[in-house]
Amino acid sequence: MIKMLLLHTAIINISLICIFISIFTCECCSQESHEQTGSKNDLAGPAGHLKPLGSAKDKLPIDVVHQYLSPIDFFANYVYASKPVVFKGVAKTANAFQYWTDNYLADLPDSLSTIVDVEYNKKENRLDPSMDMSLTEFFNRYKNEDIYLVTDVPTHLRKDVPVPKSLICQEVLKKLVATVMWISNGGTKSVLHNDDVDNINCLYSGKKEIIFIDYKYRENVTLDKFLGGYSSVDIDEVDLLKYPGLTQVEFHYAEMSAGDCIFIPYKWFHQVNSYHRNLAVNLWWAHDAKMLPTPTNCGSPDLEMSLADVTLKDELEADIEIQDPASDMISLVMAGGQFSLSNLTEYFKTYPSLTSLTWTDECDRIIENIFRLMDNNNDGVLVKEDIIDQIETIEDKVEFNSNVIQDILLMENGQKLREELLQYLEKEKIDQTKKEEL
Repeated sequence: MIKMLLLHTAIINISLICIFISIFTCECCSQESHEQTGSKNDLAGPAGHLKPLGSAKDKLPIDVVHQYLSPIDFFANYVYASKPVVFKGVAKTANAFQYWTDNYLADLPDSLSTIVDVEYNKKENRLDPSMDMSLTEFFNRYKNEDIYLVTDVPTHLRKDVPVPKSLICQEVLKKLVATVMWISNGGTKSVLHNDDVDNINCLYSGKKEIIFIDYKYRENVTLDKFLGGYSSVDIDEVDLLKYPGLTQVEFHYAEMSAGDCIFIPYKWFHQVNSYHRNLAVNLWWAHDAKMLPTPTNCGSPDLEMSLADVTLKDELEADIEIQDPASDMISLVMAGGQFSLSNLTEYFKTYPSLTSLTWTDECDRIIENIFRLMDNNNDGVLVKEDIIDQIETIEDKVEFNSNVIQDILLMENGQKLREELLQYLEKEKIDQTKKEEL
């Protein structure tokens, strides 16, 4: 009897132990499952995380026109409005569109002696070195290698590239700073970047897709490569946990076919993908919100020009008054001056080229960024000792932030000039109506 009682008690104890183990195991499994699910959710991130740039959002279209606009229309409605536009089919009459086959370009006598810049890796990495080779050698190699050409348009080819009619104005031509030729066998992908110039890009062969982000989203787009004005974000697998600002922006999209040209506004962020045998030329001009390209200022509206007819100036020589508050401020500090945050803010507010700027909270945040970059010991006073040992590492970052303030001013000035041009156009329209009535 005692044995039976002991056996019964043992069975009960074993059962209780099993139940306890079962409950504990389930709870652990549940906890582990929850942790794994949470981990997966973290990896999933926001919509579009680890996917191509802009893939999770509907993209806004870009304006399309089927002829070049007059300079006044172009600057009023696009340049000073800070708005991209596709000029559909306007480049099909160019010699570059009609004649620039690989054989034609490679066999020109000057191509053998013309040395061009060639980039490695069709997925752009601006840290990779470039190489030099003759234009003829490039055409013999590029279809079988992971290389593409990015170089100044060679002198002997410039006569084949017309200047876009929207830029044929004396006020504008003196601002032209560079022209670049791009050639690949397709599959190239640029980094996400912006440019310190305005740009018209004409495609003579292939197809391009361009994703844009308006410069108004500048606080949401991280350009962590200050010197080159680009982002290190992987455009094929965008890490939205590392770059959360990209979840807050609107994306615009443009598609180009051979014969199209596109205007890329000053400072707009963009990323370009190219397909098939791809050949394009772009023309950059210095963004200067002082030009009024009216018919009176522009000269003959029927003038035709090629790149061979224009003089390209260095950006710093393109008749623009250059003032650099960041460099001047650093020089003051290195000479023994000192700044508190409020002093630094006042310095920028009263800097001669910035006095007309509408100061905003964004401007305050930019000055705070500059101050934090330079105040090495975080004591609230910026002096020479704070920067003397780190000047080479912070100078680009300080200048980058300072330039944003100047960009905001240029945008404001552009809007003012846009209003002037629109008033001019409206007056011209009224005058024309009166003439027709008479």
